[in-house]
Amino acid sequence: MSLYKAFLTCLLGLVFIALLQTLLTKSTKNATKTAKEGKIIRSSPYDGLTDPIILNTTICSNRCYGDCLYYLTPIGKCYNGQNMFPDDGDDDNPFGEQDIMDITVSSKQVFGAPGIQRIFYKSTDGSCSGGASDDFDDLPLNKCIGPYGPPRPWGIMKLA
Repeated sequence: MSLYKAFLTCLLGLVFIALLQTLLTKSTKNATKTAKEGKIIRSSPYDGLTDPIILNTTICSNRCYGDCLYYLTPIGKCYNGQNMFPDDGDDDNPFGEQDIMDITVSSKQVFGAPGIQRIFYKSTDGSCSGGASDDFDDLPLNKCIGPYGPPRPWGIMKLA
């Protein structure tokens, strides 16, 4: 009897993952198109599941540990990192001058797992206007990534 319960639990888990991936795929296409056009969107593809979602980014000097700073930023909303964290100063603030919008996507690196698309805009006032200037289309979550520049070239991003 316990083998039967384990089978049913596994089957239900697979159905849940398939439904979540369908939700991500449909919502991500609309969110990405809207973001690249320079329009501010309300939130992420996870909207009905966990709203609001925050991106928790930890950046460190030595891989993903040692001399770390922690940042909480919105997902699906425009922000300017230098304006959000002015106390970090020029030396420690990892954000450039440009506005940023992060959007959850279905990662191509880990099948079905969420990832982050980070879009940079020409604007510097938190409006995400003037069109997109650059983007990273598939940053993995819960994985140490880098290097991307001093003084803390390594980081890990998690949904909060």
